[in-house]
Amino acid sequence: MIVKPERTHHCSSCNSCRMKFDHHCPYVGNCIGAYNYKYFLLMIIYSISFILFLVIACGTKYAFVSWNGINQAEIQIFIGLSIGILFLFLLIPLFLTHIRLLLFNLTTQESIGINNKYYSPDTISNLKKYNTTFKNNFIEIFGDDFLLWFVPIYSSKLESNGLPYYYKNHL
Repeated sequence: MIVKPERTHHCSSCNSCRMKFDHHCPYVGNCIGAYNYKYFLLMIIYSISFILFLVIACGTKYAFVSWNGINQAEIQIFIGLSIGILFLFLLIPLFLTHIRLLLFNLTTQESIGINNKYYSPDTISNLKKYNTTFKNNFIEIFGDDFLLWFVPIYSSKLESNGLPYYYKNHL
């Protein structure tokens, strides 16, 4: 008999079951779940940081160009600045949504389910039992060592088989 661990869902795109399944990400080309959620968040953080750097660099360059006439370089700087701002408007809400999910120890699938009127109150309280504290939820994904939080090295506190999860009453 095969036991389905808690918080495991089936991904129809990959045709496989993933522990703590969050979503199937077309940009990564893989499912985001228990073992790569930290990497997904770091990818968003690195992308926002890089785009912010480009927007600031292009913005300062664009602010100090001479306005004697528009040339090819100014048009390219303006296009780069516009695209960077567009990507920031797309990535920052995604980042804030996943930080909220991280702090409440929910996945995207569970968050959608909590807001669904067809979920029973028992199911909602069952999902909320994983939310221990913001600190413990963060440490569960990023690990104890502060120096490894922003390094793409696996440092999660999750167990390898997916059967045990920390509950409110286990602390």
